[in-house]
Amino acid sequence: MSNNDQSPDNDQSTENTLSKTQLKKQAHRLQDLAREIAEMPAAKRDALDLPPALLAAIDESKRITSHIAAKRHTQYMGKLLANCDYQSIEQQMQQDEAKNAHFQVRDAIINQWLEAFKDHEKELNAHLYDTYPHETLNELRNLIRNYRKKPEPPHSKKLFKALRELDNQEPLPPVGQLGIMLA
Repeated sequence: MSNNDQSPDNDQSTENTLSKTQLKKQAHRLQDLAREIAEMPAAKRDALDLPPALLAAIDESKRITSHIAAKRHTQYMGKLLANCDYQSIEQQMQQDEAKNAHFQVRDAIINQWLEAFKDHEKELNAHLYDTYPHETLNELRNLIRNYRKKPEPPHSKKLFKALRELDNQEPLPPVGQLGIMLA
């Protein structure tokens, strides 16, 4: 048999195998993912669907102080990730990041509303009365009044929380869309 004669089985096996460079890149990516998971707060980590062996390895990694031992342990955690469905774990983490990014955008808009209430209360209240039920706005009017008197943490936090509840019902528009320019 010459080198040009290859069976179909050999063609399929070479397509499924990765080069040594690709394997190393994948191993490093899994180690980075394992390190990222280990550095997460426990509440976020518990929300992920992680195998018990990986959770035990993460707990063990907290006790390792030697640099080289920590590096070896990260390699071990990467190997554990390779043996499980790490794509779904990555997907869960990306969804969580997207959710956090959404809340950051919404918080920025709510902060714009807080600033705008100082100088443009009538215009903002008019929009609120057009959009939301009047029963929910009575308490908000009192919070706005208190905030205008003292724009300090107790009042600003209460107003922020009330605006977030309204934003959850129906998203508040950016202040600029209402024709209000902040200084």
